[in-house]
Amino acid sequence: LQLSKDDSGEVKWARRDGPRTALPDELTRRAVYKWCGALVGHYPVASWLRVHCSWLKRLTSLLGLKYDDPLPDQLKKFCIDLAQRLSSDDPVGGVWQGPGSAEDPCKVWCDASGIAYGAALEFNGCIIEDCSWLRKMDDKRHINLSELDAAAEGLNLAVQWGARRIQLMTDSKTVASWNQQLLTDSKRVKTSGLHSVLIQRRLQVIEETVAQLGLEVEVIWVPTADNKADRLTR
Repeated sequence: LQLSKDDSGEVKWARRDGPRTALPDELTRRAVYKWCGALVGHYPVASWLRVHCSWLKRLTSLLGLKYDDPLPDQLKKFCIDLAQRLSSDDPVGGVWQGPGSAEDPCKVWCDASGIAYGAALEFNGCIIEDCSWLRKMDDKRHINLSELDAAAEGLNLAVQWGARRIQLMTDSKTVASWNQQLLTDSKRVKTSGLHSVLIQRRLQVIEETVAQLGLEVEVIWVPTADNKADRLTR
């Protein structure tokens, strides 16, 4: 990592420039895997780049390419477009700070799409870590279930950082309603359909995590345009 101070004295971190992040001259499956690892590996914040690299690796795998086989033209264009966007919009970086004490409030931003689901942890107005996961190619589950998965993973991320006062931010009105009813015990959460059991299991995990660790969790609905986790899943 590369550390620097801005005019206000705030310490910021960024990717250290080097040949490992440059687009490989020979685009094979092996080279792409190595390139993607250099772009997002070990960095706590990578935003949209993380899911793009995961998607690129999945595409090379689906084509059945051997590790030293060259990429087809369509995937080469994908790599070139990714490198061009990265040159002007590298999301790796942030403010060099820890979360402070366990009593400091934090925000957990959660989102899901047809491609992926993700979560981002914010302290003092700065994202200090984000995560995203691709959904299975044949995933037919309702989007609300993936939104709930994102909320559960986001809560787990906050717990790993030692947070105890958490604002859970989601742009899913359904997931917000489920968790608000669950955590305030205002009324029993009612679910129906094929995924009812899966939903109840995830809600139970969230409820037990909050209760056993003594967390203070406030669930807040936000519009999609204001959701800081939206870029993690697109």
